Amino acid sequence: MNMKRLLLISSIVVSTLFVNAEVKQQFGIQVGTEGNLVRQNSLSDTAVSLVHNLNGPSIGLAYEVDMYKGLSLYMAANYSFSTQVKKTDPGMLNNYQTGTLTKYHAIGIPIQLQYRFLLAQNTWISVFAGSLFQVGLSMQQIQTTENPINGLPTYKVNNGRYQYLYDYYKISDVSELNIFSDADNDHRHDHNRFNTMLGIGLEFQFYQFYVRGGYNWGLSNLYYDRTFTNLSDNSKEWMRRQRQDEWSVHIGWYFAYTK
Repeated sequence: MNMKRLLLISSIVVSTLFVNAEVKQQFGIQVGTEGNLVRQNSLSDTAVSLVHNLNGPSIGLAYEVDMYKGLSLYMAANYSFSTQVKKTDPGMLNNYQTGTLTKYHAIGIPIQLQYRFLLAQNTWISVFAGSLFQVGLSMQQIQTTENPINGLPTYKVNNGRYQYLYDYYKISDVSELNIFSDADNDHRHDHNRFNTMLGIGLEFQFYQFYVRGGYNWGLSNLYYDRTFTNLSDNSKEWMRRQRQDEWSVHIGWYFAYTK
């Protein structure tokens, strides 16, 4: 099932909720932290060859509407900015140090069903499951090399350091000297910015205040099919995948409290 079909089904479900004018609903704001686990598979028997852990803050708007007794629908729109910093120390045969900074901006739209259990007066715990639609606004990897030795490519110099950039959503070009680049001449992006996930989680609510956390498993292959067709071992090309999971923890406050 692709993203368009999931969005259509979700829209139909949401539309039917407003047939009942007395439906109970809540609007809120939330802040928290999100982590994106990016797994990049290689064309080998090794399942995972490269993993990026991108962590950072998140802020968004939340909406919850009751459907039937303890069953409700939760939706939100969250903006997140996550980063990862890696540093490689000089080896015995090298006299340079490399640092890599990965930056990721995204919008996440969870649409989830949840069931609420009453613990005490105005105190609930909920379990939820559903989909998360994530749109990558920007994803870049910047590598800086200090004290390069002879024989390294000549990258752009920034403040006395050798530095180069790989943009996940930029059209690759064979003229670019970039060891991260999967260069090609088809003038198309190498990575897909749209990701569909399924996840589960828990929420604790006390009056208007709530804490919510969960994990989402990525379903989409964020590599375009044609990205690596020029590789030597095309027989294993089906193994080439980039999958992205996400975990999140948010605290929030509902302004319209109607339970």
